[in-house]
Parts: sequence; C-alpha cells; structure tokens
Amino acid sequence: MRTMRTVSGKDSNSKRTGPGHHWPMKAAIFAVALCLGISPLAAQTVTRSTRLTRKVATSDPNSTSSKDPNAVTGGSLTNDPNATTASDPNQVVAIDPNQTAGSEPNETPVVDPNKAPVQEPNNVPPAEPNSGQFNKSGNILIADRLNHRVIEVERDTHEIVWQFGDGNSVAGSKSVVAPSDAERVGEWTLICGGSVSTSTDPNAEKGLGDHRVLLVDPSGKIFWQYGQAGVAGSDVNQLNAPVCATYLPYGHILICDQGNHRVIEVSMVTKTIVWQHGTTGTSGTGPNHLCSPSSAQLLDNGNILIADAGNNRVIEVSRKHRTVWQYGNSNSDKSLNGPSFACRLENGNTLITDSGNNRILEIDRRGRTVLEFVTSKQSGSVADPLATRAVRLDNGNTLISDQFNHQVIEIDSRSNVVFTQGNIGTPGNGSNQLNCPCDAKAIGDYTGLTPPSLDSYCDWSEDREPPPDRDRYDWAHNRVWRR
Repeated sequence: MRTMRTVSGKDSNSKRTGPGHHWPMKAAIFAVALCLGISPLAAQTVTRSTRLTRKVATSDPNSTSSKDPNAVTGGSLTNDPNATTASDPNQVVAIDPNQTAGSEPNETPVVDPNKAPVQEPNNVPPAEPNSGQFNKSGNILIADRLNHRVIEVERDTHEIVWQFGDGNSVAGSKSVVAPSDAERVGEWTLICGGSVSTSTDPNAEKGLGDHRVLLVDPSGKIFWQYGQAGVAGSDVNQLNAPVCATYLPYGHILICDQGNHRVIEVSMVTKTIVWQHGTTGTSGTGPNHLCSPSSAQLLDNGNILIADAGNNRVIEVSRKHRTVWQYGNSNSDKSLNGPSFACRLENGNTLITDSGNNRILEIDRRGRTVLEFVTSKQSGSVADPLATRAVRLDNGNTLISDQFNHQVIEIDSRSNVVFTQGNIGTPGNGSNQLNCPCDAKAIGDYTGLTPPSLDSYCDWSEDREPPPDRDRYDWAHNRVWRR
C-alpha cells in the first residue's frame, strides 16, 4: 500500500488502486448512443524526484496507424458489416473462480517531459481561472457535454471557477464539441471532444464532430493536441470519435478511439502510436478486436483495463494482447449492457458503469456483486438516464456522471446521495445547471484511476538503478525499472 502524491504537488491520502456485431439489439441501441470525444493532452510538470530522469520514446508504432451518438453510453457507433466475430481460443469468456489475472510487463518506454515539444496555441483568448479556487483539491471537474464545455466547480458553492469551451458546437481554438472526458494533470487539463447532431443540438451541423484530444493550460490555450478538428479518420494524427483519454505516468496518452474500434497509446513527443489493442476500423470479439471501446486504464501490473462497450464486457488485456480477465458477455446484455467505464480498485474489485442498464456495479475478482446503485430509481429520474461515469473517491464515496438526469451526484457506501451538481431531469447552462454531463472527477483524487505522476505509480527501490545511458524501460528484459 502506498500513498500517492498528487500532480499538483500536494500530498494526499489518495491511493492508486491497481492498477460482432452479434450482440443483442438492445445493446446495439445503447451502443450507438456512445459519447464521442477527443482531448488535447495537457502535459504539465508533475512533482517528481530530482533523481528521476526519463528519455524520449522513439519506437515505431506497433500498428497501423451510426446511429447518431447523441446519447452517451458504452455502445457502438455503427453496425459494421465487416465486423469479425472470430473467437480466440485463449480468450477468457467467463469469470473463473480459480483464475488469476496474468501479469505481463509494461512494454512501453518512458518519455522525458522536459523534451516534449510545445505546439503553438490556437490564439485562445485568456480565460483566467479564479486564482483562489482554481485547481483546489476536492473541486469537481466536469465534462458538460451538450453545453460544449469543461468546467471546474467549487463543491460547497457550486460556483464555476474555471471553464474551457465557449459553447460553440464547431470545434476550434476556443471551443470543444461535446466533451466526453476530462482530467486534471498538474494545472493542465486533458480533454476529449465528441460529436452531436441537429437532433440533439439545433445549432449543430449535421454529423459535426470534434475528433481531438487536447491539452489546455489554465488560461485556456491549447498547447498540444492529437487529431484534427472536425476530421474523422484513422491515418497519422487522426481519430474517429475518441471518448476517453488518460495521461500515463511516463508521458504517453492512452486514447479510446471509439469509432476506429481501438485503444491506442500515443507518444506525446513524436505523435506516433507506440501500442494498440483492437484492429483499426474493424469491430469484433476475437483476438485483438474490440467494438466501440469507451474507457481504458493502465493497471499497476502493466495490463490495460478496457470497457469494451459494444461487446457488453469489461476486459483486462496484457501488452501482448492476451485477455487475462473478463466480466460480461458479448452475446448477452444480462450481465452488462454497453459498459461505458471501468476502473480497478485497491481491494482488487472493479467498479463498472453499466450504462445501458442505468446502474453502477462493483464486482469482486470472481464476478460477485459487491455494490449496485441504479440511477433511474432516484426520485425525479428520467426513464433511461444512461449514466456514463462512476469513480471512487478517496473518502470511499462514489462520484457518478448521470448523463440524461443532467446531474453529477456523489453517493456514500449506503447509497445516500451526499452531493449534487445540476438539477435532476432538467438541462440548462445557468447557475448549478448541466446538460448531459459525461464525466466528473475530483481534483487531486486518482483513486482507482491511472495517476499521471510516475512517483505515485512506481514503487521506489534504492537498490534498483537503471544502467547509465539506458531508457528506464529495458526492452531486452521486458521490465520497467521501478526506482
């Protein structure tokens, strides 16, 4: 058990918690309502030991480079006629009580943040944060999707202390379209932009998308991005409806490129894909196939935990693409229906946002339900709120983005609602109002999530020093030097 250091430089008690198409029609419906998003990577200097050095990764990529997704769930964007359904003889298809998760080394090199190039900002006008409240531990960062903005709110007053996105539904230097995911990295914000249509937003152009992952500084300047505004694709520096982006401890970005049915790891320095799971442009359930993945987290053992939304499952895969753990079944929506997010808790349990079933689940390693909270059972709830994100907080509570209930709520261990931002069932952009929030996280709290600080992720060992002039990652021995 280790205490995590937050990227803002403040010590915290937060812990790192360990880190085809034949699916049913109902799942397909929810799948199609997926949250599209991209995010500019906000690589800010993180608190690290002065002894820590990193080198720029220069390895070549390992891979090549709908129904309208107005509703964000964990489903697929399209019914792909070319989707494959080949089964993998090594793939885990059910929870085995005697099965233990495999652990293979993290095969990804380390990036020197001091060598990361800074891209010219897009002339974003100053959007100075409230200096007294900005980036304060405990504030809530929200991807307010259909208000086309990411906001940071002060918990007690509900006041907005920082915002990116001017409400414009056309992607640009000052705007982000339908953001589906956001996280704070130091003082920078990593954002995933999404997509909307005129049926959801009358001011939106038909089929409009953002297709970018952005890093934004406190003044609202985009200083790094992957993907091109309004351009969906799978070529170099292109994405197709990314919905989740995670800043990895060594400076890479892990992106759920949903429309391309893949999870990719991108070097911030070279903008090359250094690792990929899923076959670009082809959905399926077989080896190295995904269907509209909606979230990905790096675990302590180096594996990747993926919410494979269109396949109604959550899987843990090794860097060599072996499925070592799975919950859910691609042929049924009974266990999961379009899961939109999953994270691994410190006790080994997995917290899953089962979007299509309007519930939050915590399951143990054997697949037994430990906690269940159904968001549609709240007083005043709409019939299908399709919650998109649930994250565990350091205090043991759970923060939930309850999308079509237009609110972010926090529940305690007894399922009592102890905090609410937004008014249930009522969209808006006024005081204490939201419009289809897709993601919410507490500033400085990475419980169950991949923390961006290498110091907080790697165990420190005085007797293990990397050889001189070598990357911290030793390709020959397939291991990460953990100092």
